[in-house]
Amino acid sequence: MEQLNNLNLNEMKQATVKIMSALLVVALLFTSNTHAQTKRTSDYLGTITKDNAAVLLIDHQTNLILGSLSMESRLLVNNTLALANIAKIFKLPVVLTSTGGGANGPAGPIIPELLAEFPGQKVIDRQMYFNAMNDPVFKADVEKTKRKKLIIAGITTDLCVMFPAITAVAEGYDVYIVVDACASWDSRIDTYAFNRLSQAGCILTNINALMAELQNNLAVSDPDAAKANQKNLLSFYGRFVGPLSLMNGTFFKGSMPK
Repeated sequence: MEQLNNLNLNEMKQATVKIMSALLVVALLFTSNTHAQTKRTSDYLGTITKDNAAVLLIDHQTNLILGSLSMESRLLVNNTLALANIAKIFKLPVVLTSTGGGANGPAGPIIPELLAEFPGQKVIDRQMYFNAMNDPVFKADVEKTKRKKLIIAGITTDLCVMFPAITAVAEGYDVYIVVDACASWDSRIDTYAFNRLSQAGCILTNINALMAELQNNLAVSDPDAAKANQKNLLSFYGRFVGPLSLMNGTFFKGSMPK
């Protein structure tokens, strides 16, 4: 009887080992498949160049700017124009969009200074979508740029910036949020929105860092072109960056001389 009990005990141990081994194999396969499904193809260690990036300017409309209290209105306009100027200097493709019925809707028109930077540029007026990447016309125009890195700014940070940015990350784009060209109704909203964007895989940057990154990479790839671009840089900093406005004979932060 004792030998029988020992035999049964050994068989139970062997059976338990087999079951645990099988469960371990299943767990490893599940983990591997899950990782394969969620692994992003985005290159977040790569840098922005004039050849791999596009700029998406979302809902920089008059009434939205006036209602955004996380940044002073004139500074927000100045920073938005600075971003537009960067796109022009480095010849980056630009996609413009508005919401809420466009110029005749409650959000008002896109600020005229921004439209003046891109004469003749098509503005995509979204009728239904907070998430611009759900708008087929907007999405098609983004795809037409053939750029993997998307530089995004807009109003408000927690809605019309955050939703398309997260969707773009999920679709394999490298997304850069220009924090000083975005705004919301309250600074606390911006804080939470930037946190969520970062957690989703977006890279937070600012206008000055963006300009420097593009110029530095141009210097690496084409030193002569970078040298020729220095005049544009001086004009940019004199026009848009506060401390250097002193060089223009003014003392108003972010002044924009004619």
